[in-house]
Amino acid sequence: ITQEPVFLESFSLRENLLLGVTKKITNDQSEKVLLRLRVFDVVERSDKGLHAVIGDDLLCSAGQIQLFTIARALFQDRPVLIFDEGTNQLDPEHESIIIKILQEEKKRGKTVCIISHKITTAAKADYIYVLDKCGITEEGGHEALLKNNGLYKKFWELQVGNNSLEDV
Repeated sequence: ITQEPVFLESFSLRENLLLGVTKKITNDQSEKVLLRLRVFDVVERSDKGLHAVIGDDLLCSAGQIQLFTIARALFQDRPVLIFDEGTNQLDPEHESIIIKILQEEKKRGKTVCIISHKITTAAKADYIYVLDKCGITEEGGHEALLKNNGLYKKFWELQVGNNSLEDV
């Protein structure tokens, strides 16, 4: 999942959801995943449902498109999931849902890699690599990285800490 997901206009929502999917996915299975991602209301707004054509019958926000591409990745059922800023268009509620789903995928034996500038997203990872100047400068768990006085702690304090506008 990239920060600018591939979503094809002039194709139906169902065709977009099944892009690269090799197994048969029923409409019921699609609906179940979309309900779980809390994006099924978009489908219900169209008379054509999953057969609504993107751009003609259905206009989607960037966040909705990102949720649909996450659904596609779940349908593809690959052993490795890579999110390159893959939740950057989502509100905190939807991002929390995605993190829970990814934790479940990990329990099913999948490898999940999240690339993020958002420190609160990174903090939820089991293991964190901090990259700077094309290399790994720190690695470890959230608590351990906060104890280092490195780049991770600096970003944590900038994004989450109690900085007032006067500190900026």
